[in-house]
Amino acid sequence: MKTTLIAALLGAASLILPCAHAQQSDADTKQFMLLLSKAEKGDAQAQSKLAEAYFFGSLGLATNEVKALKWLRKAAAQNLVIAQLNLGNCYYKGEGVPKDATEAMKWYRKAAEQNDPQAQYNLGVGYRDGQGVTKDEAEAVKWFGKAAESGEVKAWNALAWILATSENSAIRDGANAVAFAEKAVAATNRKTPADLDTLAAAYAEAGQFEKAVPTEQEAIALVQTAADKNDYTTRLKLFEAHVPYRAKG
Repeated sequence: MKTTLIAALLGAASLILPCAHAQQSDADTKQFMLLLSKAEKGDAQAQSKLAEAYFFGSLGLATNEVKALKWLRKAAAQNLVIAQLNLGNCYYKGEGVPKDATEAMKWYRKAAEQNDPQAQYNLGVGYRDGQGVTKDEAEAVKWFGKAAESGEVKAWNALAWILATSENSAIRDGANAVAFAEKAVAATNRKTPADLDTLAAAYAEAGQFEKAVPTEQEAIALVQTAADKNDYTTRLKLFEAHVPYRAKG
């Protein structure tokens, strides 16, 4: 696949722990006690906020992953979308728990089914790359499509790439690949080489090689690594020969 960098795929709610915490003020103490009271009574929002406080050491608390995960699980179990997404991120990244892509996808699915676009995108990544679920391009297209409809910018490029380059002719769709790729390129002001590379592949799949070639050249001019330049140049040669690109599964 074009990329499996999860850091680019999973942009939301990175739970990175600070090394120190601020001294707890009277106001912090009051807010903490209020949150704790609500959380103990089953308030999912309070449980999620309490988990965040323990993860980040806010409200003057010392960071405590055990307590953070305890409250995050409680909130997620009550179908609070942000808690489900964050719990999925914890499992995917191994923050507070051992890395477990299967468990991550379970929680992403729960949030995705409640129409959270970031979770839908993350679930699409899982299906695209075969992480935590069986690799399935059709399912990846389904979830990327849902995220794209909700305006998740990363999903536009991811969806366009599959629609343009899949080896499965039943999945390829040049016209929609172009539409989503053009949206992604516009959103990044034609400054992201990966988006331009996808757009070039989409033009090629749609038979618009007169656009594919200069767009790929534009992408090559922006790449930062020799590996990417070689990869993009390989596609450029195909497009110059009026041959679309097929990504190897």
